[in-house]
Amino acid sequence: TQSTWADQGGVVDPGAVEGLFDALLARGEVASGRMLLAELAKVGAVPQSFEHRLLECALSCDLMAAHELLRERLVTANGHFTDYDEQSYSALLEAFVARGDVPRVRT
Repeated sequence: TQSTWADQGGVVDPGAVEGLFDALLARGEVASGRMLLAELAKVGAVPQSFEHRLLECALSCDLMAAHELLRERLVTANGHFTDYDEQSYSALLEAFVARGDVPRVRT
């Protein structure tokens, strides 16, 4: 099995983590950003701003990843979207329609 710095009790440097996260988002690397947030969750709370920035990045470059992120948020919130989530979901649907791609989106 693969061991990570979080599994080994690594110390988190918030500045370095934010720099890495920003670099990933700047390149549109949504999957890598998700993995980084999963690692951060192992050692403490993930700042909500990170989750929002990841979702905004996904909305701009990977609509299916954005859909998955919103679905996960809905599940972890026991079916209750925040106003931010509702606005993001509306933006997601508008983006799908704008590109002429209206998949069967299940929540």
